[in-house]
Amino acid sequence: MATFLDITLLEHFRVILYFIFIFAILYAFMIVVFKEKLEKNIIAIIAFAMSLIVVLSQSTREIIDYVAPSFFIVMLLIFFAILIYTFIGGKEQDFRTLISGREDSTKNFIIAIVVIIALGALGRTFFAEGSPFINDGRNRNITDTDPSSIGETGEEEFVATITHPKVLGMIALLLVGWGAVLFLSMTQKVTKMK
Repeated sequence: MATFLDITLLEHFRVILYFIFIFAILYAFMIVVFKEKLEKNIIAIIAFAMSLIVVLSQSTREIIDYVAPSFFIVMLLIFFAILIYTFIGGKEQDFRTLISGREDSTKNFIIAIVVIIALGALGRTFFAEGSPFINDGRNRNITDTDPSSIGETGEEEFVATITHPKVLGMIALLLVGWGAVLFLSMTQKVTKMK
């Protein structure tokens, strides 16, 4: 029975959707970088050719399969964070100054999220089970003898590594240190008393 959520028909058009997605990203990136050097028609032709080349790679399609939902979830969380902030009285100008680049911590946070998602996608694509980069033998390294070590490859193990208590503790310590350095290095405005 066909339902509203049944998207099996879209599976046949997946390559076309990949092509449109890659073309849009490449075209937008090249417009920003080369807008004074090249005409828009030339940029479109270059983006079209590069999109055709990239979409033919199975590993690229697997990376997009992993990255697209992750970025969607991150954007959804950011949207809800902004929505909640405006509900409690935040102003739109606060977000404009935060996103405009005057705050380096915002850029660093976004870059960190992008790097974590990209590394997860690359690890899932190139270092998963059955990958030519992984030896299928069970004696991979010395840490396999430790019962607390993961010792496997794939998406579940990547998530297990990121959510391991020692890794989360390290991230918490790094964030506390980063905040301490940030607040200690700020210059304070001194106001004169009359």
